[in-house]
Order: sequence, then C-alpha cells, then structure tokens
Amino acid sequence: MRRYAALILVLLLIAGFAAAQSSETPTPTPLALGPVNLVTATPTSIPPDDPRPAICSAPYQAGFQPYVVRPGDQLADLLPANSSLSVTQIAALNCLDNPSALPIGAVIWLPAGLQFEAVITHDSDPAVGEAEIISLRASDERVQNFAGVTFSWQVRGTEVYFYPCNPDPEIACSRPADAQPRPLDYQTPIITFRYAGDVRYRLEVVDGEAVATEDVTIEVVCSQTSLAQYSGSQPCPDESPRSITGVWQTFENGLMLWFSDTRQIYVLLPDGTVQIFPDLFQSGDREEPLVTVTPTDGKLIPLRGFGRVWSELGGEASALGWATSRESGVDIFRQPAGRVSYTTYIQPQGGALYAITLLPEANMGVWVALSNNQ
Repeated sequence: MRRYAALILVLLLIAGFAAAQSSETPTPTPLALGPVNLVTATPTSIPPDDPRPAICSAPYQAGFQPYVVRPGDQLADLLPANSSLSVTQIAALNCLDNPSALPIGAVIWLPAGLQFEAVITHDSDPAVGEAEIISLRASDERVQNFAGVTFSWQVRGTEVYFYPCNPDPEIACSRPADAQPRPLDYQTPIITFRYAGDVRYRLEVVDGEAVATEDVTIEVVCSQTSLAQYSGSQPCPDESPRSITGVWQTFENGLMLWFSDTRQIYVLLPDGTVQIFPDLFQSGDREEPLVTVTPTDGKLIPLRGFGRVWSELGGEASALGWATSRESGVDIFRQPAGRVSYTTYIQPQGGALYAITLLPEANMGVWVALSNNQ
C-alpha cells in the first residue's frame, strides 16, 4: 500500500506539470510500464503458506554459504569489516530473533569467501605492558573496488583490533564496542568495496595499560565506468554502461530517442516529463506525416516513427514544436542508477547526460539534463 500511495503522489505532482494533449489521439498510446518485482528464489519443498523464504532469504542468496554456529561465535566477528550488509541485516536474512544471540549448532548462511580464523594471542612478558606495531601494510594504496585489498600486520601485545574509521583524518576514531580481537600476526582476506573514495582503517594493539595505534588509508576506484552522479558517497556499478544502437532528434522544446533493443521511442517534453511509445512505423508506411503549415527558418518535419508519434502528439502545435535537426543514428549509453532504482542514466554518444526516472505501473516519467562534469 505504501508503494502505491507514493506512486499516486508522484503521479499527481507530474500531472501538475504535464502538457494538455488532444482527446482525439487514439494511437499510439504510451507504454504502461510493468511493476518492479524483487524475485527471491524459493525451494519447492516448503509449505506454500510458509512466509519465511520471502523474508528470511539468506539460504537462497547467490554467493552465500552455510555455517554452523560454534560456542563463542558473534555475528559481527563472522563478517568482514567492509561487509555491505550490517549485522542486523544478516540476522534478518537468517530469521535470527536477536543478532547477539546465536543458537549454537544452528546453521546460518553468510557471504561466501569469509575466513573464520581462531584468534590466538600471546604475550612475551605478562609482567610488562608492551604494545607495539612492528608493521602494518596494505597490498596496494590505490585499488579497484572489485579487485579489493588485503592488510597484514605484525605486533607485540595481548589484544589486536582492526576496524574502519571515517576517511577524514581530522575526525576522531574510536574502537567499536562490538569489535572482536584479531590474531597478532595476520593477513586479512581480500576486502572488496561498494563505494569509491578514501577508506581508512585503524590497527590497535593493547597490552595491559599500554596501547598503540596506527592508521592506514587507501583510495578505492570503481572497477566499472559509471555514468551516475550521486549526492554523497559514490557507489560503484556492477557493470559498465551498456551501449545501445539508437537514434535521436532534437526539437524546439524537447528531444526524441529511439532504442534498437526495445524499439521504444522516448519523448522528452519541455515540462520535465518523459513519455514512452512503441515504434509502430513499418516499411511501406508514409514516411512524412501530414502538416497544415510548411516549416521555415531551418525547421524540419520528423520522419518515420518519430514523425508518427510527433503527429499524434499534435505536430507543430504540440509541446515539442518543430524538429531542429535531422534524425541521427548514434550509440546511446544506458546505466541504471542502482539495483532497484527507478532512475536510469542515458547519454547519446557525444551528447548530454540525462537522468530518466520511470515509475512502475505508469506511462509517464521525469527527466533531468545533467552536465557531464557535474
């Protein structure tokens, strides 16, 4: 219900800006976009009325592995410091009532590739507080997010902690209350990242009252090219922008784009809305729509599929006005803003970057032009 309430609110806002269209426009009609479905695989052997697989989906997540809970295990200690999932999220995915209370002997599912190391510490002289960091190294100072990084250290002391800090060195960094001890001489598993930018970690060694700390900072860059722009952190995309063969044409007050993979025509209107139409033009159809006024001053009549949609929208009297350039075949780069985002970034080769937001179960969206260096 919340999704539909939000959808209705956005559509009402868009309707306030939408240009009036003729009630005599029978075809083509804008495409109705299908709903966004988040699909979680479920086994066929469960009772059909059991709701847990749809909520507690850790056993069915790609890349998760089973793990048997042992005495002393803490969920926070079983996850790498850079995990994209929080302790609370992992607990929810495993139907754990309390993230701090793991049932010993129970099987839970965790992201694959984690190393569950027994922490062994030693103290060369228990009578003397001796906390010293002999070495702390990162495998590289600048890493791609998919490639990741490993950290290694050698220390003297009784307890070692390794935890993330704010990347700004001017901001104080304190050990998290749930931090677990690490081995004294250790190399971490490969740590990968979801975000670009500086990442800072702190190594802390304790022996009695003695404490030694050292920070290490690396720069994370995205393994894949990103069209997207974000306010705040820069997420790294899973894939580079996809290149689609397409066509575009500019108008006095807008733009049309055609995509070869979907055979859809995007109409970017001057009020900031976008409508999507199927390309109904077929070989043998009249290429140039009928007009009652001859264009002047270099203005043009759009042809074929663009012309058909333009004519149905009202032709030269529509919000688009006349075409100001001829159709141009071009590669169009397309990349979603996120895994489940309604927004997609679209950029014709050599052209401007557009953020286009399409609403599920609606025939209308919103577009914003962005500068390429924004």
